[in-house]
This record gives sequence, C-alpha cells and structure tokens, in this order.
Amino acid sequence: METILIRPELLQLVREKIKTTTCRNGIRNYPCGKTILKSNASEDYSYINITGLIYDKFKDITDEIAKGDGFKNRENLISVMRDIYGDITDESVITIVCFELCEE
Repeated sequence: METILIRPELLQLVREKIKTTTCRNGIRNYPCGKTILKSNASEDYSYINITGLIYDKFKDITDEIAKGDGFKNRENLISVMRDIYGDITDESVITIVCFELCEE
C-alpha cells in the first residue's frame, strides 16, 4: 500500500474533512484506491481513498485548489509549497491528489 507523508497539522484537517486534496511537486503517479496518509513527524496516520490525480502548473494554483488543500487562499498554499520544495518554479508541474477519508 502506498504511503504519503504529510505535516501533522494538515493530517488533522484531513480527519475533520476540511482537507480533501494534497498538492505535490512533480508528476506523481499514485494509484487510485486505499492509501496511508502518515504524519512526517510521528507514527500517526489515517487511511484515505485516492479518487483522482490532476496535473497542473504551480503558477496555476487557484484559491479553490488551496481551500481543498486546507489553506485559506492561494498565497498561503504557495508559501508553504515554496518552503517544502525550495526549487519549485512557476513552470513546475504539480500533482493535485484528490481523496476521501476512509472510515476505518
């Protein structure tokens, strides 16, 4: 089973069903279906069901994409992604992973 790492505060947003996507730098080919979403700071995790992948340019992130990712707006998400992926550029391709929380 695939494992995707996530910041602990964002894992909580997944559990509250506020965060229904996660943006990743590069083209990621995660398989649809059950996946482990694991905190990058502890052993805490949740199961998600990946429902689809969307590929877009970093510069094309919208407020709607940011809100699905649990952020207030585009600027917040862009700031965090630049912090995580220092070499990301406006032309970088990102993968938007769409998912649902699995009821365990």
